[in-house]
This record gives sequence, C-alpha cells and structure tokens, in this order.
Amino acid sequence: MRTALLYIRANVLFTLTGAAVLARGTAKRITAAGGRPTNSRLSYFNLQRPGGGGLIIVVGWPAQWAADFHCDEAGRLRIRAGQEATRFKLQPGISQQCHTYGIASWMPYFGQPMQDVWDNLYLMRSGLCPELTLRFDMRKKQRDYALARRLVNHWRQFGRYFLGDYYPLTPYSQDRKVWMAWQFDCPETGEGLVQAFRREESPEASARPRLVGLDPHATYTLTNLDIAGATEMTGRELLETGLPLSIPDRPGAVIIIYAKKEGTDNKKESPQPRRHRNEALQRLAAIPEERQAGW
Repeated sequence: MRTALLYIRANVLFTLTGAAVLARGTAKRITAAGGRPTNSRLSYFNLQRPGGGGLIIVVGWPAQWAADFHCDEAGRLRIRAGQEATRFKLQPGISQQCHTYGIASWMPYFGQPMQDVWDNLYLMRSGLCPELTLRFDMRKKQRDYALARRLVNHWRQFGRYFLGDYYPLTPYSQDRKVWMAWQFDCPETGEGLVQAFRREESPEASARPRLVGLDPHATYTLTNLDIAGATEMTGRELLETGLPLSIPDRPGAVIIIYAKKEGTDNKKESPQPRRHRNEALQRLAAIPEERQAGW
C-alpha cells in the first residue's frame, strides 16, 4: 500500500514512493480508490515548508477522499482536502435549525460551529446547541461584541437544559414560510427551555405550540430572555392549549426558559421521555400540510 505522506521543500513535492515536482504554477491531486479511505493511500500528510518548518495534516473520517495541492506562480501552496464526491455546507440559519431538529432525536450531546454572525441574533440563536463552538474574527473591530457576550451569557444560563429530553414542537421543514420550534425538558428538576424561530417569509407573527412531558398539576414560571419579568401558566395549560409565542421580527427567534414553581402539587408520573417523544411526533405527523404552512 502506498502512503500519502508528503514532503514539500522549495516548491518540490516528494512522496515516500517517489518524487514529483510541484513547481510554480503546477498542481497535484491524490485520492483514495474503491470508495474506502485506505485502499490505496492513507490520508496523512507531512508538509515541509521551504526553509524549514511545516504542517501535519490529517483528513479524518474521509471515506472516498481526495486532496489537491496547488502551487501558484508566486510560490504559495493551496491545499484542499475532503470527501471526493460530497458537497456539504452548513449555512447559518435554517440549515443549523434543521441540524439541531434532526440530530437531537438521536444524540444527547452534539455541537456545531458558531459562524461569525455575531451581529444577527436570529442567526446566532439558530446555532445554539449542547456544545457551543465560538468563532470570533477579532480583526472586525466594529462588531457588536456586547451582543455576543449577551448570547454567551444566556447560553451559560440555560445550556444545561440541552441535556434534557428533546421534543420537536413543529413539523420538520426547510420552508422559509414556516416556524420551527422544539423543547428540551429536564423532568428531574422541572426545568427546561423552548426555542422558536420565525423564518424569513413566515406571515404569522405568533404561534402556540403545545409543550410535552410537563406536570399538568404544577404551575410553571416562564421567562422570555428578551423581556423583563416572568409569567406563570399551569402545566395543563401548556400541555393542552399551548405556550403563546410572539415574534414580531421576520426572521426572528425567541427563547423561553421555564421552571416548576416550588410548592405546587407534584403528581407527575415517572418520566417516560421515549413515550412522550413518540406521542409528539405522531401529533405533528397528523397536522395537515396546509396548517403546517401557518406555523
């Protein structure tokens, strides 16, 4: 088996199985074969810079991978590597919402990179999840870093709820005309959060999704992170008539955190998150398509 370990010295590229010149204005492409990452070469690269130093590059979980090395006329080397036949790009906004909506049903802990969108609260909130990876381009001095700090502080306030039971509250959709919402509930403490998004072309400024897994005999304190103060609703109201949400901005996002009020009667049965989640999915599947467009 040939390896894909590479050495670059003074614009000349060598492999362990022979030498090939990568002069100015030339390129070289190295790929796997047969759909498996190790059939012909390994996706590990040791690049040595002209004059000393270098880089170690690894293409992880590569499947059928390819790596392109291009040396331009100025002697600068450009490297691009990844899966050869796929084109994935997670855009901020709807793509990230759909990412969380789907993967949270299967993985209790996951993450995604927070793009450099710190001026836009809707896009920032679209990327929130259990593991928050921050990307700040500190060269952009005019960015609203106070807004970024506000988001991070909010995440620290409710981030633990992402480890609770997950319930989708609206149907899955990539449509720009609908709402998307979900709930993370911690039955052990009676706390949780609801995230809702009004997308770019949604005509509806309000929605009332029914929550899942709450104690119908308890009273819950509800806090909108964008509004001072708190309100109260019973678990039965939240389960049967729903949580009233209003998002005037289009697009816009809202986060509601809730907590069971101390001293309320607690007759809740043992948590059965799988049953609750299945009931929520069945309820969403029964919503007619014409009504889904109004979420």
